[in-house]
Amino acid sequence: MPASIGPESLPAALVVLRDELADVAQRQSVVQEMTEVALSAPQTRGTVADALTAALEAYDENPPALNAELIRGLMRLRVDAAHRAIEDAFALGRVDERVITFEQVLAGFALMPGLVAEPERPAPKANSADKLKAKRKASRQARKQQRRE
Repeated sequence: MPASIGPESLPAALVVLRDELADVAQRQSVVQEMTEVALSAPQTRGTVADALTAALEAYDENPPALNAELIRGLMRLRVDAAHRAIEDAFALGRVDERVITFEQVLAGFALMPGLVAEPERPAPKANSADKLKAKRKASRQARKQQRRE
């Protein structure tokens, strides 16, 4: 990572991360850079954790490779609040498991203080995928509408 990457680069990185038309590899690189910034500048951790979590919550619209990179970043930052989105993305097959597996995620989160037992990998129920997608889409649309107001 170039030495010039620092907290001042976060606004531009956020623009690229949120740009659905940007190249997937570029967005993955931005996730890696943001994670490094948060690790080296603790005052940015909350901002980066929130941005990566929000990006992962759109897992059904993201390429699986991007979701995998988001999960790796969240694991490195130890963002246990993202656990539900991570589980959902894996349960619905929206993570490139050539990049990271659910077992690696479990192992990473099992090392976190306060996590007593490994959660079981959720099994998709009949029609649960469609309900979950609809719920996430409605939530995103509501957030977009609030931002416009």
